Amino acid sequence: MVLQTANLDADCAASAMSFLKEAEEAQEKVVVVCTTGIDDTGCMLAAWLVHRYELEVDAACEEVVKSARPSKRSPTAAKVNAFLGKGG
Repeated sequence: MVLQTANLDADCAASAMSFLKEAEEAQEKVVVVCTTGIDDTGCMLAAWLVHRYELEVDAACEEVVKSARPSKRSPTAAKVNAFLGKGG
């Protein structure tokens, strides 16, 4: 299973969440990588926590930061909400 997306935006959110759900159901491992260096990886992972586990966006961002290696960039609620097509 391979999903490639060039942009982290609301247009790809549904397919990304569906892809991650299918991978989880198939017990497949998933690698999420950001090639731009603007923390799309953290935002994608936070969005998954919101989608799959119904975490609040701020809590999902905090979980990603706690479990990630130290970084100057962290997912933000605004970016995760924009990716999921939600306001504020």
